[in-house]
Amino acid sequence: LIPFREAAITATTPGKVTRVHFGLGSAVREGQTLIELDNRLKELALQQTQLTIDKLKKDVTRYSTLLEGNATTEIQVNEVRYNYENALNQAEQIRKQIQDANVKAPISGQIVQKTVEPGVYVTTGATLGRVLDVSRLKVNVLVNESDVYSLRVGQPVTVRADVFPGRTFSGRVSYIAPQGTEEHNYPVEITIGSAGGLKAGTFV
Repeated sequence: LIPFREAAITATTPGKVTRVHFGLGSAVREGQTLIELDNRLKELALQQTQLTIDKLKKDVTRYSTLLEGNATTEIQVNEVRYNYENALNQAEQIRKQIQDANVKAPISGQIVQKTVEPGVYVTTGATLGRVLDVSRLKVNVLVNESDVYSLRVGQPVTVRADVFPGRTFSGRVSYIAPQGTEEHNYPVEITIGSAGGLKAGTFV
């Protein structure tokens, strides 16, 4: 058995970790904030950029009025407007950096690895943990050429495990490879709708 989905928790921006909101075994949902990085310098930069935006917005209005009275040139007006729009873009980039500093869960599931603590400095792309979605499980099997043509996607499958003698688990064929191996075996994936107490790594 393998997890239905698994994903690494990775940092999208460098920085010092201020808070960690998960531990080993924690259940998390997709999009949940797991790690917070220090954003103080970026927040100060955003405040400074916002002050620049406010000033340039007034300048655009003032220069536009002066142009109507032929007291300035269109080149000067365009330059002020360009600076204003550039500042708006810069503010949006800083907001995105602040947002990226909060590392979020890539999928819903359970934390099975944690490699980060508050106070640690992390780099972009660093793996900070791992999350598994074991609400459903999958089985990958090789089916020979003579049997694979009798299978279809969605077909119900009965799964048994030695650790649960006498019990059966319901699954469905979720994938049939369009090409076989050199030994004429075809990879087939079966998805078990509910784990029912089964764990990834169990032989079935």
